[in-house]
Amino acid sequence: MGDLLGRIDLPGRAESVKIARAYVRSVLYRTGRRHLGDVELLVSEIFTNAVRHSESGRRPDGVVTVRVYDDGATVRSR
Repeated sequence: MGDLLGRIDLPGRAESVKIARAYVRSVLYRTGRRHLGDVELLVSEIFTNAVRHSESGRRPDGVVTVRVYDDGATVRSR
């Protein structure tokens, strides 16, 4: 899967989307990546879907975990 660059657990609420975006941006910026618009859009979509369509968003104590991996060629967020 690649090297884990970072991980964050956030409350499963819509308000956490901007925190997830900022976190992924900061992790990737530290690795030298500068063109992050597409990545931020994808993180927003994935996080929003997790909140809308999973127990993470339905339960008051729900959590969405964001992990950022680098396999040498691409960066992956799960």
